[in-house]
Amino acid sequence: MCAALVCLARAGAARNACALLTRKNLGFVRTTETRSTRDGIVVSQCFYELPSFTDSVSVTVMHGKEAKGYWKARIAGEHEQQIVDVDGVGDDAIWSGNQRAGALYVLDGDVILRLSLGGAGSVEKKIERGKFLAVRAIKRVR
Repeated sequence: MCAALVCLARAGAARNACALLTRKNLGFVRTTETRSTRDGIVVSQCFYELPSFTDSVSVTVMHGKEAKGYWKARIAGEHEQQIVDVDGVGDDAIWSGNQRAGALYVLDGDVILRLSLGGAGSVEKKIERGKFLAVRAIKRVR
């Protein structure tokens, strides 16, 4: 299982994971960004702290030529036994997790978006919340 939230972004501010979602989208209190490079992919991770800490969201932006290969080998491949296919967002999307916590992974062109969601609610509600946020984040990376 991937340890970090993953978003692959094309250019500009979208390379900063903390620029993908707004206070209007989430109502966050503060954000914390970290950056790294791994296997030729630049990674920007953001923790969006919400007033109720357990409802906080993490997002990581990765960009590089290896994005689609990373999706096939590391995301879809690692989660074969524990995923739910998700329709209605991106070219391909999966949910991995349970009612307590999980992540929505979205492939959209050369962008991979991973949103880690906790808090109350069913898996279905978490998937819908993830899709809502993913659609907004994808618009900002285009």
